[in-house]
Amino acid sequence: DLTQAVEGLEQKMQELMEKSLCIDVGQWSAGCQVFAIWSEYQEFTKLCLKHTSLYGNKFSYTLVDERARKRAKMRLILNFGLAILFLVTMYLLYKNWKKAK
Repeated sequence: DLTQAVEGLEQKMQELMEKSLCIDVGQWSAGCQVFAIWSEYQEFTKLCLKHTSLYGNKFSYTLVDERARKRAKMRLILNFGLAILFLVTMYLLYKNWKKAK
């Protein structure tokens, strides 16, 4: 049963996590969810078990890389800035063109 499997894993993981803390997992995760803080793992597990009791033993979630989110935000800001610069440049060119006419 899922609950027993989770409880067994929790004990082993807690023992390992209490011995060491690694904030940057680099490429060790191979795309898996990695927790550096035991309480965060427990919270995640509680959410999984709650979901299981409500909707069954299947679920999916999207793991978002915080660095990728920050890069996407910077691209959005940069693109917005470039769009404003383009519009101001076009306005000034139009204004000078009208003046020259």
